Amino acid sequence: MRDNLKKLTLFTCLIPALLMMTGIPAAADVHQELVVGVQKNPPTLEPLRENSNMAMRIVFNVFDTLIDYEFPSFKLVPGLAISWQRLDDRTLEFKLRRGVRFHNGDEFSAKDVAFTFGETRLFDEKKPGYGNARMYFGGIERIDIIDDYTVRIRAKNPDPVLEHRFASYMGQILSKKDFEDAADYNQFSIAPAGTGPYRIVANKVDDYIALAAFEDSWRGQPPAGKITFKVVDEVAARVAGLVSGEYDIITELPPDQFNIIESKSHVEVVGGPIRNNRVIVYNTSDPVMADVNLRKALNYAIDRQLIADSLYRGATQVPRGNQFEYYGDMFIEDWEGHPYNPQKARQFLAQSNYKGQPLLYRLLPGYYTFQAATAQILQQMWKEVGINVQLEFVENWSQVLKNPRGITQIQDYSSTMMYPDPVGHLWRLWGENGVYDNYDFWSNPEFNKHGRILASSNDLNKRRAAFRSMLEILQNQDPSGTYLHQLVMYYGKSKRLNWQPSVVEYMNFRPDGLQFLSANN
Repeated sequence: MRDNLKKLTLFTCLIPALLMMTGIPAAADVHQELVVGVQKNPPTLEPLRENSNMAMRIVFNVFDTLIDYEFPSFKLVPGLAISWQRLDDRTLEFKLRRGVRFHNGDEFSAKDVAFTFGETRLFDEKKPGYGNARMYFGGIERIDIIDDYTVRIRAKNPDPVLEHRFASYMGQILSKKDFEDAADYNQFSIAPAGTGPYRIVANKVDDYIALAAFEDSWRGQPPAGKITFKVVDEVAARVAGLVSGEYDIITELPPDQFNIIESKSHVEVVGGPIRNNRVIVYNTSDPVMADVNLRKALNYAIDRQLIADSLYRGATQVPRGNQFEYYGDMFIEDWEGHPYNPQKARQFLAQSNYKGQPLLYRLLPGYYTFQAATAQILQQMWKEVGINVQLEFVENWSQVLKNPRGITQIQDYSSTMMYPDPVGHLWRLWGENGVYDNYDFWSNPEFNKHGRILASSNDLNKRRAAFRSMLEILQNQDPSGTYLHQLVMYYGKSKRLNWQPSVVEYMNFRPDGLQFLSANN
């Protein structure tokens, strides 16, 4: 089987690229344009509406959070709040930075914090993003403005990770006045005003999104005058554009293209595994996929290490279950990951009600690195144990979820650790109010019972025990899908840029993250 999969890997991953190379792109002054070739752009730039990898890379440069992370440690440091303190196990008080302005000229103050995390923006059931709001901030009880630069936020229950909620994605602060001046929420979402070093000047989602330097940024002089995120669907076209100098950076670079870039003196490959596990998800609202024995058979049939080795050439790893070492004391070191056992897969398949009918696996080719290749390898592994999976390639996420041909039974996803604790990962996605519960894909009452302990207890031993029980349910008792490997994000970039990606999806083009070098560098 491995020989067949190696042939399949070669066939699906070779991307023809006939490239004509000329010299090193000329360097320009500090306010030159930075052009990033991306596979896709988000339809809006309201963080609440766009919980996606493609949005994260952009909005990090447009908005700020009350608390910042230092990467890769995930240490909490001041952002728009110069300090914060716990008043009790449910309440945080923030002292806000003075003299900060939004892109619309309005001065940042406590009113904007209250708006950002308040009922009007977060908890209108009719607004897109309501599900995300519940997932991240549904535990907020009230917000009290003490004065223009002091605000208290109180949770409904004790929250051991309350500080992290305001440092992570979705914690970006937006302008209350910008919201009130917009014609409606949809208009507001196209180009909302932040306090970051770049402001949104154009949003042509299927073509490009453009940012311009915000000269009044409290973080200091933005290093680029303009940043354009240009949509370039094909990997080969992104690589060719990087080599020719049309693009300064390209995203979603698969390892089989490294040799083209590494053979040129003026470009290079950067990146690696990030705080995100690549997963597949089963839609248990479908009567066929509701069969737990079928789902167990699907999972035992997957050789995760072979996928990681054959596609990523050792550049990523298969984790010990769907968790991260970034959890610190909450990482379960002795947890055994899911084994590859085709014999056991066949045994569970025999115990199921599956009759050989095709299972629909709908996906967006190119959204994740090696997405199509991974799906074809999985399809072959499942075929080896007697499971018939049909692949259907579509153009956007709406077509994945809502399609005239009916609901998808299997789909791709990635599971980002938004803050360094299983509350910001496993509970956020699979728990009550999580993505899969909102989509009616999967829910488990026992999992939720343990999750509530995890999310509200300050006792480390109780939290670790609850988390172990959640891993057991999700992996071995009632699988909602399975993890594959740690997600890898590789980029190609010009050597005239001093820029390195971190362990997150964000692309940091802030003053501390980007520098233009001379052609001789």
